[in-house]
Amino acid sequence: APLKPAVQQQTINLGADVLFKFNKAAQTDVLTTGLRQLDEAANKLKGVDLVSAKVIGHTDPQGNDGYNQALSERRADTVKALLALRGVDAAKITTEGRGEQELVVQCDANKLRGAALNACNQSNRRVVIEFSYMQR
Repeated sequence: APLKPAVQQQTINLGADVLFKFNKAAQTDVLTTGLRQLDEAANKLKGVDLVSAKVIGHTDPQGNDGYNQALSERRADTVKALLALRGVDAAKITTEGRGEQELVVQCDANKLRGAALNACNQSNRRVVIEFSYMQR
């Protein structure tokens, strides 16, 4: 009997620093480097038999939790809208903000200040696209 196509899963990591201006989340705040990353992500999603995609926004721990949660949600929504504008089926995309809950690095705010703290936290500011697709 022929094998049934299997559902595959993959992740695309977008650095929020190259995606958005600092502390911003609107489409007009997306940087040129971010648009290139979004083009690549959209092409990848359109190049497979997409089942679903989840766009997850993350922030660094600077600022208050509620604000960061809202910022991460707005960033995820913006990325979804920009993917849809690039031809990815919006009905298959969900969004989620996780604020500062899932840090990649822990930065010591007692030792680091200003630009150094900002640089340390860079990898915490990101948007992740988790997607599943049918293996053809």
